[in-house]
Amino acid sequence: MDKSFIYLLKDDNCTGYVGRSKDPENRLNRHLYLASSERSKKGQWIQSLLSAGKLPEIEILEECEIELLDE
Repeated sequence: MDKSFIYLLKDDNCTGYVGRSKDPENRLNRHLYLASSERSKKGQWIQSLLSAGKLPEIEILEECEIELLDE
């Protein structure tokens, strides 16, 4: 059964984003890569961290079986 992860992107000051992914580390890298072209609050938040020489931290909140998420 495939697994999916509920994750949190955060920094020292706040929670910036909650998401779901099969591969959270790869998804974090995609968030970082896409931040400069996103106009969302999430993209702006990540861009502000990068400009300050920081990276968001990722915290796994829950590991789930994918079929349970589709109910």
